[in-house]
Amino acid sequence: MTWIIILFIVAVIGIGIAVGVSNAKKTDQMAREGRIIQRQMTFWESAEYFTTTATYEQVKAVVKNNHFSDSYVDIYYNVEGKQAIVFKSNHSWNAELDCLETQGDKNKFKLYFPVWKTHRGMPYDVNSMNALVTSIEKIFLSLDPATTVENRRMEVSTKTKFF
Repeated sequence: MTWIIILFIVAVIGIGIAVGVSNAKKTDQMAREGRIIQRQMTFWESAEYFTTTATYEQVKAVVKNNHFSDSYVDIYYNVEGKQAIVFKSNHSWNAELDCLETQGDKNKFKLYFPVWKTHRGMPYDVNSMNALVTSIEKIFLSLDPATTVENRRMEVSTKTKFF
């Protein structure tokens, strides 16, 4: 009986290691291909603020023409009466890109993840979240190479389920 328990534990550890190696290889491949960039470990808990000459309408047009194939998202525009683009993942997260303000010829946008589901403390699909952020950064830089980006940590509250 003891050998069966030991064999079961070794099998579970082996499967965990294999899954971890597979995920690491996928992450490395996506980084080599330029679909994601290396980010801090909890990037989804920060908001990115873009200051740019690009307008909401320009950003919206480019987003409509982008495929976001790594993120598997549905996209909604002009949400709740404001200039916003919401990305809803099939996996378990939402991201929102809001046009916050216009000052002269500069526009300020905020990209953040208001919702994500976790598994063992991590979002289910960090790579697709990273791919979305990377795509949005590339969109802003393609519209205005002088776009500035600032990261700000958000106040995040989490809920833990016991069952």
